[in-house]
Amino acid sequence: MDFPKTHLKYLRSRGEKESRQGWLVLDIKALDLEGVTKIYLNMDDVEAVQERKAASEVEAERLKKLLGG
Repeated sequence: MDFPKTHLKYLRSRGEKESRQGWLVLDIKALDLEGVTKIYLNMDDVEAVQERKAASEVEAERLKKLLGG
């Protein structure tokens, strides 16, 4: 099964735990996985998820500065 990138999420921290590489979250609640024995993740998709997260962090910091924070 090719894992859909719409169900991937990247986190830099999880609760109080920090990670240099971060965590890749596979959201499987909406997927029918009966009979699935392997899940394949395209590393290009993983990189795209990381880039989206980094871009959103940059945008959040920019907005914070604009609002005087």
